[in-house]
Parts: sequence; structure tokens; C-alpha cells
Amino acid sequence: MTMQTITAQETQNLNLVKGMYEAFGRKDIQTIINSLDPSVQWNDFVPREAATQGLRKGPGEVGRFFQDLATNVTFETFEPHTFMVNGERVVVLGRYKGTVQSTGKIFDGTWVHVGTVRNNKLVGWNGYHEFENMRGAYLNT
Repeated sequence: MTMQTITAQETQNLNLVKGMYEAFGRKDIQTIINSLDPSVQWNDFVPREAATQGLRKGPGEVGRFFQDLATNVTFETFEPHTFMVNGERVVVLGRYKGTVQSTGKIFDGTWVHVGTVRNNKLVGWNGYHEFENMRGAYLNT
């Protein structure tokens, strides 16, 4: 197995994304918004019952994504633990545990986030989650 050296641009891309997760941990959403390209496309693949579900376009809509998240979910933990970079793609693996405020139910699972960075701005983000685990927390049954 050969270790591949990452380029200076990949290091920059990785650092931008790591900084965004650090900002989220501090609840500094403005730093995240400032890291976005004006044409960013942000897509959260979660159950349709989740307020954050779907595609958001532009920093304003991404800002509303974070408002919706804060209004609807309380995180006990949110831990990105692995960062990988390949060119303009940065993949982040992590886990979380939280409570859906409308149901009081807890979800606990893993996630994968895939970001695309160009010209030192995030132009794309896709969030993938343990679907059934999360869906159960949103259903009021």
C-alpha cells in the first residue's frame, strides 16, 4: 500500500472544511456562511419529515438550513472523526447523538458528508445519514 502525498491545494481544501466543522462546534454559523461560494448547493439526504431535508441553493438558504437545524434538533454529541481529501473533494465521517425537539425522540448514528471546494470556497455539500434511525426519531408514533 502506497501513501499518497496531498498537494498544497488539497491541504487548503481540507483546512477550509475542517475550519467549518470547528465553527459548527462553536455555533459560529457566520464563519460557515463566509466559507461558501455564492452558487453553493447544499443537499441534506435525511427523511422528508426533517426540516433540513432537501437541496438549498446559495448562502442565504444554507443559513436557513442551520436555523432549521437549531430549531428542530438538540445535539448531545456531534463528532467529525475522519477527514479525507482527493482534489476538490473533502469527505468527512462522523457520528452524532441528538433529540428531535418535536417528538422528544433520540437518534444516534453515523454520517458521511461530502464537500466540494473550488477557489477556497465550498461550492457543494451532501449529507448522508443513517436514514431509518433518523426517520424513527422524527415520526410521532
